[in-house]
Amino acid sequence: MAQFCHHLGACVVDAKSRFEIYHLYRGLCCGGNTYHVPAEYNLHPDRVGKLKGLLAGGASFGISSGDPVGIDSIRYNGNILKLQHSDKKKESEKAAEQAVFDEAFTTAVLAIPTTNEATVFYSTKEGVGQVPLSDLSFQTLVTEETTYGTTEKIVSKSTTVTEPVSLKVGDALNLLDVDKRGKFIYLNADKEADIRSVAQATGKPTAIVKASVSKIKSNELEVPATWFLILNSLYIIIFAPLFSRWWESKYNPSASAKYGLGLVLLGIGFAALAFGSMGIEPGAKTAAVSMIWLILAYMFHTLGELCLSPVALAYISKLVPGRMIALMFGIWYIAIAIGNKLAGVLGGKIDAITAQYDMTTFFLIFTVVPIGLGAIGILVSPLVKKLMHGVH
Repeated sequence: MAQFCHHLGACVVDAKSRFEIYHLYRGLCCGGNTYHVPAEYNLHPDRVGKLKGLLAGGASFGISSGDPVGIDSIRYNGNILKLQHSDKKKESEKAAEQAVFDEAFTTAVLAIPTTNEATVFYSTKEGVGQVPLSDLSFQTLVTEETTYGTTEKIVSKSTTVTEPVSLKVGDALNLLDVDKRGKFIYLNADKEADIRSVAQATGKPTAIVKASVSKIKSNELEVPATWFLILNSLYIIIFAPLFSRWWESKYNPSASAKYGLGLVLLGIGFAALAFGSMGIEPGAKTAAVSMIWLILAYMFHTLGELCLSPVALAYISKLVPGRMIALMFGIWYIAIAIGNKLAGVLGGKIDAITAQYDMTTFFLIFTVVPIGLGAIGILVSPLVKKLMHGVH
């Protein structure tokens, strides 16, 4: 491959000012054709190992003409190279056979002598795309322990870190990629000492990234999404008395109708996020979106919570036989725990869904499903009310 890039970057914000740090995001690039052996890719052995891992793991690679792509197959001199997948049932046998397949595929790819003559095929929403193998690139974070060859070139980028510290342009500082996906935190002297102490005791690298302040923004304020978490409590304080009055009035809906209404409100909240994300380009790492969509999403989600949570606890105490109340309360909270787990699993699919479609599609999934289930809950409300045998 003619080019392999590995990027990093940084920016720090304190209570009074904000700075952008260039030269934190450092990367390695190398160029030139390859000839039969991995060493002639002009990559350090560490990067050769990572490249083989990416090829075997089905990872996405950057291309110059668009979003990252995954390799479906590679054509060279009329031959097709494709990573095979073991169909063994026994885990040990499957792992052993897959290791053989991985080694065969990565060795064959690294042995291609002229990467600009090899064609990579990849899947897109429109069908199948293709680029020269030489156009692929991958990223690697460069830490203070990273070593690289003389043919590798360091590439710089920037990132943003919010911390209550006072710095000036040109100051050197250390950062840490806490989630291994580009989320950096500023390391003060105490944190840095702790990390180095742990690394020395365990024999592992510190993974500290060197950075420097390049620009200070003193009249801008970045509002992280986490700041909006307070809205849930605020909306509960505002709307709980209104819902209480509603439940006590003659317009008090039945239990299943409340469940259905709660799910519909949940879907409307996700609809606000879907509408707000329509302007985000597929594959975009950052985007500017009006905060009104998050405010609306939290409002509708909180309204849905007020329809569901207190009502559910009340009806458990009303409908469950006295000897089973404690058990059913426990099952209720277990159900909440399972729901939180599933929410995390489904939320983790955002990268896969947005890579194939876009972020609006991701949020629309959680718009349509709750609204559909809520509509069903409202429609069956008369039947459920009948089965409650007069319990209100």
